Amino acid sequence: MIRQRKKAILFIHFGENWIRGSERCLLDLMQHLPAHFQPILWCNQEKMQQEAKALGIKTYRSNLSSLHLIQNVLMGCDIVRQHRIRLVHANNAAPVWLSTLLARNFHLPMMVHLHSLYPLYQRWMFGLPLVSMAVGVSDAVTTQLLDDGFSPNHVTKISNGIDTQLLEFQRSTPLKKSLGLKQSDYLMVTVGSLIHRKGVDNLLHVLYLFAQEGRPIHLAILGEGPDKKKLMNLSKKLGISKRVHFCGEQTQVVAQMKNSADLFVSATREDVFGLVFTEAGVAKLPVVAPDVGGISEVVNHEHNGLLYKEGDIKQLYQSIKRCYLNPEFSRSLAHAGYRRAHQYFDIHRNASKMCAVYSQLLAPQYRQTAFNFVPKFHQVTTAFRRATQVLLRLTFPQSQPSNK
Repeated sequence: MIRQRKKAILFIHFGENWIRGSERCLLDLMQHLPAHFQPILWCNQEKMQQEAKALGIKTYRSNLSSLHLIQNVLMGCDIVRQHRIRLVHANNAAPVWLSTLLARNFHLPMMVHLHSLYPLYQRWMFGLPLVSMAVGVSDAVTTQLLDDGFSPNHVTKISNGIDTQLLEFQRSTPLKKSLGLKQSDYLMVTVGSLIHRKGVDNLLHVLYLFAQEGRPIHLAILGEGPDKKKLMNLSKKLGISKRVHFCGEQTQVVAQMKNSADLFVSATREDVFGLVFTEAGVAKLPVVAPDVGGISEVVNHEHNGLLYKEGDIKQLYQSIKRCYLNPEFSRSLAHAGYRRAHQYFDIHRNASKMCAVYSQLLAPQYRQTAFNFVPKFHQVTTAFRRATQVLLRLTFPQSQPSNK
């Protein structure tokens, strides 16, 4: 019997030296690929390389900056030849030019997996119109590409997945106990980098409103970031520092939340998917989150959480208060979130859909050459028109119609 050779896929990832949303999604995906696919990772992060090696994945690391493009292309050619790569998978937009040059040189299909929104100039600067297939994690991402004139045959949506089975086996480390809180205290949890985009400042203002009412509500913040000192000063200014708990970066978020916290809350100003909301579901927590980006694809209003208008402090306050005053309603949201996380966002479902895309891309029509997968005329004119509109708004802001 002839043993069939595995189909090697080169995953290229460029990012900061941490393991967060897109990094965790990629590691989980590579780990759960069927046996007939062989993942090869090329990244610029030491932590990503260490995690991948621990999973038994062959990994290369170098500076993937565009300033080293020629050096990277030469290295990439060696990797493609050595492992007989069949497909190139860029895990974000940054390495698309490198991926495209390799794919066209070896007549390979290539795809980009988009975990965030990119402004118009980046979509073109990174070379998104050159890819064989663009996979977005939410409708917010794919709609942006379709509006750019991408063919529906070259754009698809695959929601992120989490390893629900692994998260289930995380040993519970009750957060209330570690923070010295009473079991009767109400503990809200938020997870994310401490940056302006995550909107933690809005959560502090809401917590101040509850403190004014004398309600025993606390907020645990799992994450680090450059705004930490600013947020700590704000909590002191509002007189709620004893109710705010900065817990730092956590590797086992679900273990911290389950069987202890009462509510998962977010005030993010932008999020195209929100992996943390699926993790909150596994932890059996009700969710209060803004209706922004792709969050509504994870959190169904009145089903497994409550959505509010982004930036609306009053509506955020009312949503939290509703969960606080209605334990039975909160439990129904939590159980629905648990079922939804397992049914729609499990890593096995995600990997199965991604493998279907890989099989599709291995067909001859998706192979890259020097002359195919180039921007179409209508894409160029659309981009030019939008760029012109932006320049006009910047140049003549007073000529824009008033919203009053």
